[in-house]
Amino acid sequence: MIRLVLFEIIWIFFQVVLVAIAYGYLLKLHKLVTMGILAAVGAAIPFFRDLPQDIRIIGPLACLAVSLVYLFFHAEGIVNEPILDRKTAFLRAGMMALSTLGTDKKVYRTFFEKEEYDENGYRISRCRLPKGFKRRCEMVDGSHVEIYTPENPNEKVVFMLPGGGFAGRFTDFKMSYTWDYSAALHGARIIVLDYLTTLDGVRCPHPLEEAVKVYRWILKKGVRPEHMIVAGDSAGGNLELVFLDYLKREGLPMPRAGVTFSAWTDLTATSPSFQSKKRYDALFGGNRVIYIAAEEYIKGTGKNLEDTDVSPYFMSDFSGFPPMLMQVGSNEMLLSGTVDVAKKMILSGVDVTLEVYSGMYHEFQRGSQFNYQARMAWNHVESFAANVFSE
Repeated sequence: MIRLVLFEIIWIFFQVVLVAIAYGYLLKLHKLVTMGILAAVGAAIPFFRDLPQDIRIIGPLACLAVSLVYLFFHAEGIVNEPILDRKTAFLRAGMMALSTLGTDKKVYRTFFEKEEYDENGYRISRCRLPKGFKRRCEMVDGSHVEIYTPENPNEKVVFMLPGGGFAGRFTDFKMSYTWDYSAALHGARIIVLDYLTTLDGVRCPHPLEEAVKVYRWILKKGVRPEHMIVAGDSAGGNLELVFLDYLKREGLPMPRAGVTFSAWTDLTATSPSFQSKKRYDALFGGNRVIYIAAEEYIKGTGKNLEDTDVSPYFMSDFSGFPPMLMQVGSNEMLLSGTVDVAKKMILSGVDVTLEVYSGMYHEFQRGSQFNYQARMAWNHVESFAANVFSE
């Protein structure tokens, strides 16, 4: 019983250390080593049967007390300003704790939700839609498409390419994007491509092939390209840039504009922010998920991560692209992937609006109900759309 209680105390302490690391309290290597030694000693003492029982009880508690004192008097997040806000810190700690459950591969598969599909291949959603907002699914030559229509739709359409590391499919977790985009465009219909991913057994360039196929289908349905915005988040932002480049090269009609949220443009993980922002990134900083996802995307294809249809970060000529709005958080490992691409777009003569939101994390726009910067970001999407459609 005593051992069980002591184990629980040590485990709780371990969780506290995880949160502390995530919150920016412990950044120096010697501090992490010191805390690790104290935790190891505290956890080992109860198993030394030759020690007096009082020592086996008091020892771990003493290690815990010393560790907490060390934490509160030496932690950078207390002595100085913490790196992360509390909510983001707990998210980071949760991801770090998940990484202790097994191998990187297991964490990678756990990271991406597996959706349920009915006998027709349509995704089963349990998300409550806003009043008057309707959802229906279609299969377009094997591609799963979800169409969201507001109560009084206008002629505008957002062709949405969702993210998920080219491993996860479209989920209820991202459905709020549909009504937020619709509201920002004052009643636009949203067409979401739920493309197959690596966990379905496909690799690059399959998502692009699906995007082109569904885009042609949308045009055949009578939607004019000048009434359309293409939008991509994370890996969907990567796909969007590769998709637009394909349209340009093939001479196909361009949509009116493009929007990216936290675009994952550099699958090589060599752009500067992959290192400089690693300790700040709540989602990817404490695990190897993003690196495994990149490797899986080209596995067995003969492609390299530097290829421009894999990493649009390495494209040099963006001329011919439509006006672009690119949003990213300042605390993302993917920061450079957006900033550097936007700079290249400017040099290519593209009308691009780059927005970096201070202190924000990956795809912070999902938090529009509780995050004022997310609400600001959606207001800017609304302004951007109004400007491009008025020209």
